[in-house]
Amino acid sequence: MSDEGDLRPVSQLAHRVAERPAGAAEPHLPVTQWFELHPVPVDRPAAGVTEAQVRCGTCGETVDCVVASVAGRNRERAAARWVRNLLRAIQVFGAGLGVAAVVYGAANGTAISGAGLIGLIAAVLTGGGLVIWAGETVTEVRPDLTSDGVRLASPSPVHEIRRPGDNYNYTFHTDSALGGE
Repeated sequence: MSDEGDLRPVSQLAHRVAERPAGAAEPHLPVTQWFELHPVPVDRPAAGVTEAQVRCGTCGETVDCVVASVAGRNRERAAARWVRNLLRAIQVFGAGLGVAAVVYGAANGTAISGAGLIGLIAAVLTGGGLVIWAGETVTEVRPDLTSDGVRLASPSPVHEIRRPGDNYNYTFHTDSALGGE
């Protein structure tokens, strides 16, 4: 929550920069992109959304931002939770389908052939595919779970909305191109 309670969003306007901003701590992973963060000094509307111009403290450009009411923000979060729970249910179903197919195959051993074997392989692959797909998609939904109801009115190559303190992107890769082994 912000200092003004729920009246002002805590999300900040971020400007992409090439180097680490002054005062930013060096993270332990390789950074792929740095951001300078600036407040979004816009009061939330009582209902619906409001569009406001926010001045970027890095470049001085005004950026159109859309700020949702508290109820709108809470609806976004609830929808993201629903999607996440659905994806997790799909993961459990997929894992169960794969396990059931393997158990069935083990119980019947070499008696499975032809169409039964093809069905068994399809069930295992479908179950595994569902687990992988839903797992990948859950990670994409994660930012929406903490949505602050703030977004840019139109895409920008240098600006975006980020959480306070979230002033860099980093990579998990450890290949030789990024200095790993």
